[in-house]
Amino acid sequence: MDDSTSNPPLKRCSTCKEWKPATSEFFNRGSAGHAFQYQCKNCQRERERIYRETYPDKIAAKRQKHHEKNREALNEKTRQWRKENPDKAKASVRRYYENNRDAILQKQKARASQSRENNRRRTADWEKRNPEKIKIYRHNRRTRRVNNPSDFTGLDWDRAQGYWGNCCAICGQSANESICIAADHWIPLAKGGGTTVDNILPLCHSMTKGRGGCNSSKGAKDAIQWLSEVLDDEKAANKLKEIEHYFQWAVKQRQQSQ
Repeated sequence: MDDSTSNPPLKRCSTCKEWKPATSEFFNRGSAGHAFQYQCKNCQRERERIYRETYPDKIAAKRQKHHEKNREALNEKTRQWRKENPDKAKASVRRYYENNRDAILQKQKARASQSRENNRRRTADWEKRNPEKIKIYRHNRRTRRVNNPSDFTGLDWDRAQGYWGNCCAICGQSANESICIAADHWIPLAKGGGTTVDNILPLCHSMTKGRGGCNSSKGAKDAIQWLSEVLDDEKAANKLKEIEHYFQWAVKQRQQSQ
């Protein structure tokens, strides 16, 4: 039916029962695009409003399904609209924030809390898998606090363990359920030793409450004096030469890798 007719016929709305001009001002056309629908526009809008208030979950699920099915096209359409209407886009964002401020802030707090928890869990898992690297980090941190040299890395530690066969550099003890291999400052931090390739040795360390292992026995003692206490003179002299040779090798490996 032509909307331009000067005296259009009247059409009765099937819902409100009012007679209204049969034009696009008062009625929507059907899917075929020809005949007008039975309900007037006002009644259709009211019906849709009631439906939205009655079935919000169903509408949300339908929208979600539609968005997932047409994600790329919808996102591109949104990007294009924002590009063509920057002022309206900014106003829309501000309006949404003002209307949903409390919910947005609550969601941000929950997301930040979850992120912190995830980071804490990942850090704890990594520390559990890399105990020696954590010890090296703490050694370096302690060294920096007393202004001693500090450039020992995880790669340096891997080389040290490989050189000594993943065993204690002094007694040859390997790691087990009660013994671990710890990074020891050959010259203690308190005596000016740094966390460097020519001062870190892998020594055995007891993980039980009782003190044990070369690392615990040595503590902050002078290295040469302690070595003479645990080994006889000849073995102590030979071990000292072996350690000095290792330090020279470690420094050379560091230089070649730089």
